[in-house]
Amino acid sequence: MIKTYKVKLLPNNKQRTKLFECASVARWAYNFALATQQENYKNGGKFLNDGEIRKRLTELKKTKEYTWLNNYSNNITKQAIKDACIAYKNFFEGRANFPKFKSKKKSKPSFYQDTISTGQKYKNINKTSKVKKLEKRQKRLQKKLSKKYELNKIQMNGGEYRYRKTNNIKKLEFLVLKMRRRLKNIRHNYIHQITASLVKAKPEYVVMENLNTCGMLKNKRLSKAIQEQLFYEFKRQMEYKCALNDIKFILADTFYPSSKTCSICGALKNKLSLSERKFICDKCGYEIDRDLNASINLKNYGKSIA
Repeated sequence: MIKTYKVKLLPNNKQRTKLFECASVARWAYNFALATQQENYKNGGKFLNDGEIRKRLTELKKTKEYTWLNNYSNNITKQAIKDACIAYKNFFEGRANFPKFKSKKKSKPSFYQDTISTGQKYKNINKTSKVKKLEKRQKRLQKKLSKKYELNKIQMNGGEYRYRKTNNIKKLEFLVLKMRRRLKNIRHNYIHQITASLVKAKPEYVVMENLNTCGMLKNKRLSKAIQEQLFYEFKRQMEYKCALNDIKFILADTFYPSSKTCSICGALKNKLSLSERKFICDKCGYEIDRDLNASINLKNYGKSIA
């Protein structure tokens, strides 16, 4: 048995304005697709699928006149174009009347918005001033401790050196250990906050990548930053919290090209360096944030499995 739920929203003035703007974008995209189909038909062209019209819209977004379209979700225009193409095809196959252009006064204001990726990002806790100060203090204590050891080393008869652990060294070791524990607790607590907020959204499923961290740690420039992220701890928390809340947890394969695949046309980008933070498709020219593009691909990967 399939159940449906009707939810009534009570938006404030700012939210109401934004909702009407999104509905206007959907109406504009529908009319754009319909006008493109009619112009193409007059010129003797064949039926254009929604993918081809979206490519034209992507090119249009690059112009100054239509840059405002980049301020709205791609899913709004994507679904509106798809609806227009279906309506146009239904007419020629004799299932419906010729589709009309949507007007601001008569047409019902509506739009489609995908639910799983919102573009939300969480800040890196290791780049905050609090953590940086603690790490700086920890380094100072470690340097002080190493100097104490050097001053208290004793040469034995065989020529070997032994270190004498004084009370001052014991105190410094305790302070260093205490500092490490504090940093660890801050990072673990932050991961708990993020995972809890993700699970509270009650998604149907959660998809994560199985990263090759051993290979990533070989990069000397990034090894410290990668270790501080505690990827395994993040995965562990998400896995057990999803299990407790009856949410399906999906782990994508290590070699799944989530970052190199275009979330619009599915084309694979051969080369994508870590310095490229914006994904630009070589085939359709679609531009999107690299991480957001990867998250959409992971969502689609999970959808095919779930």
